[in-house]
Amino acid sequence: MSQTIVITGASRGIGLAAARLLQQHGHQVIGTCRNPEQAGVTDFEMEALDVTQPESVEAFWQRMQRSGLAVDVLINNAGYDLYGAAEEVSFDEFRDQLDTNFLGAVRMMLAALPQMRERRSGKIINLSSIGGLLSLPYNSAYAAS
Repeated sequence: MSQTIVITGASRGIGLAAARLLQQHGHQVIGTCRNPEQAGVTDFEMEALDVTQPESVEAFWQRMQRSGLAVDVLINNAGYDLYGAAEEVSFDEFRDQLDTNFLGAVRMMLAALPQMRERRSGKIINLSSIGGLLSLPYNSAYAAS
């Protein structure tokens, strides 16, 4: 059964690999990234979305609603790894790391849940890292996120 699947951070890495695999298995994949025109991905639909910006998240979900698409699965994958000793990482860098890796997923979940609840259907998958359980040296901000 084909599903509509949204994947954040789908321009490279795990997000891109998952999007391509799910597309090959017959699902409608809507990938997201901050700059789709720079992503160079053409296998599936790519939409602009910055998970750190509430207005970007809201605009994305409004586009989905206007298009009539019911999102069956949301895969929160957007994120990055910030390296540096804790005392060398600025407060702003810590905040940006948490805003992308943690709060970005929360924003997306809060935006997706009303539609899923109304339809009584949907799945949310949050990708994470072993780094949250076992931190590496110079990786405190990433582990916290």
